[in-house]
Amino acid sequence: MIDTLTESLLAAFGEELAAYQLEKGTIRFPYDRPVPVKFITAMAKFRAKENAQVAASKH
Repeated sequence: MIDTLTESLLAAFGEELAAYQLEKGTIRFPYDRPVPVKFITAMAKFRAKENAQVAASKH
């Protein structure tokens, strides 16, 4: 299982994430607001970089 909400992600995006409900590795985006595409993209890129660093350190 991949933990989506890592400590580093929470540290990097904590202020923005405070606006959303978080639980068990899940970010709940409300239906009554526009999807924060730029924010989701930024988090995905951050996690991809983290994952690449972990993979590189294993080789």
